[in-house]
Amino acid sequence: MFVHLHAHSNYSFLDGVPSPRALAERAAHLGMPALALTDHHGLTGAIEFYTTCRDVGVHPILGLEISVNHPWGLGNLILLAKNLEGWGNLCRLSSLLQTAPHRDPARGLPFEPIAQHATGLICLTGGPRGLLDTFIARQQNAHAHTWLRQLAETFPDHLYVELQSHRPADREHVNAVATLAGEHHLPLVATHNVHFLAPEQAPLQRLLASIRQNTPLKTLSPHHIAPETALFATAEELAPRFAAYPEALANTLEIAARLFFAQHDTRTPMFIALLWLIINISCAYWLVGPLGVGGLALASTVAFTVQSAVLLYLNHLRLDGLDWRDLATGAGRILLAAAGMGVVMWGIGRFLTAPLLFLPVAAAVGGLVYLLLHFLLGGREIPTLVALVRRHRRE
Repeated sequence: MFVHLHAHSNYSFLDGVPSPRALAERAAHLGMPALALTDHHGLTGAIEFYTTCRDVGVHPILGLEISVNHPWGLGNLILLAKNLEGWGNLCRLSSLLQTAPHRDPARGLPFEPIAQHATGLICLTGGPRGLLDTFIARQQNAHAHTWLRQLAETFPDHLYVELQSHRPADREHVNAVATLAGEHHLPLVATHNVHFLAPEQAPLQRLLASIRQNTPLKTLSPHHIAPETALFATAEELAPRFAAYPEALANTLEIAARLFFAQHDTRTPMFIALLWLIINISCAYWLVGPLGVGGLALASTVAFTVQSAVLLYLNHLRLDGLDWRDLATGAGRILLAAAGMGVVMWGIGRFLTAPLLFLPVAAAVGGLVYLLLHFLLGGREIPTLVALVRRHRRE
């Protein structure tokens, strides 16, 4: 399964072809559970898009493609609202673009105001027109590493490295982008930069770009037009292009699951929390007698297990399936790291028998072993924690 997270409507003035309604109806026709609208610089089409998505049974994801005016160059980012605060920050950034002194949103914003309004947003690196891909294409590796670190610090645990593959010649570049993301322990996400619905609309998109640039079609730069394959592709059409990176396709669903604001559902979390409370109290009542304090711990464990299972099942239904392989991989990583920690703590207990000495030493050493093993097994939590600390210090 796949969700489009980088799509333009005709509110991307003289760039996108379809209306927000047409995009939403196309997603519903293909059975996609969610869809993001990421028009250039503005949110004018957001209301039409949101209401249509709700009408046709597609979860609307509200986003924005914004240009970053960096000292090293100009490039785009995709920002998606995770919650109400994120939506407010999208509105503020769009307003800053529209009211900039130069009156040209295409010239973008400096990165500083974007970083100041990063809360509640998920960031994608922008694809071929993003700064990251530009640096890689120019073999400016130092700039690419620095930019990726800056983004990771600004959007800790909310940054995805965007992959786009429109033609066979793109594979080498896609591999280079994916390699860099792996070095920084960042997740990949596949997008397609949708500008029209069907192949026959590609000439119309080129004509719109020619009008926008006030340039004849014959001399129009490829940089100013969408790729000929930038149509509303199906999951089946995109799967072969990302055969080497299936997790990039799966992560589109992960992102959709994280954007609860677009799902417009606050009751489900409340009922799930109530279920956890009832199970925890009931289990504690029956277990604390025979097991003492251990019964309280076991009751909490049972309640959290049931809560997690219910949440996974509900998201599986809402998002037309979850990546169970990725979930199993994450759970296996945690279990292996916990097993290693347990072995180390057991070994410490063999030598340190005094409780007052054993507890702090075993907790400290065991915790470090767990974090190290989790990191070596590919976990992303430690880099995310480091990024959060750095961001807190900077603020």
